[in-house]
Amino acid sequence: MPQKFPYVKLEDVATVRAGIPSREIDRPSDDGVIPVKVINPAALVGTYLSKVEGEDASLLGPVATRHGLKEGDILTPSRGVFRASLLEKEPEQLSGGFQLVAGPLCHVVRVDAEKAEPAYVAWVLSTPTVQAKMAASARGAAVRLYSRDALAEIEFPLPPIEMQRKLARAARDAQALMIARRDEARLELAITTQELSEILGFNA
Repeated sequence: MPQKFPYVKLEDVATVRAGIPSREIDRPSDDGVIPVKVINPAALVGTYLSKVEGEDASLLGPVATRHGLKEGDILTPSRGVFRASLLEKEPEQLSGGFQLVAGPLCHVVRVDAEKAEPAYVAWVLSTPTVQAKMAASARGAAVRLYSRDALAEIEFPLPPIEMQRKLARAARDAQALMIARRDEARLELAITTQELSEILGFNA
């Protein structure tokens, strides 16, 4: 039987902001710039990110500081297919030594760790229930557009912090297993393709 826990809005346990505006990226300057990697929705490939691919950019120091991401931040796209991805490590560890900045087509969720476990919130935001709620709130016909306000108002159950961590660990383990099985399947496909090609004498 499902347990009952209090519901909270995302804005009750986290701040939600938009990614860096395009005008901040495109502003030319040679003074005090910092090389960064800008994350776009295409880089959000799982709920728990252990590596990030971003686009190179150079930002003014204050801009990089204002928009810089931290370990535990959650990124969601502002359009397209809704999903959520957690930065599991410090940005420099994920990007090969660069600061990370969320691009214009992303939203950033920064969870107050005293109120909720970031990994749990990332998992909740990745569930079909939240995806359906965001789809229902979206604007646009050809491309779904998700507002910051709609994301901030998402409601979800908030169990005790230890249970949050336990659920997050289970979700992370499931993702790791899925990736391992996917990699095994790709290897098996490559081996089979090679063997079949050899039978046909159809080798590169």
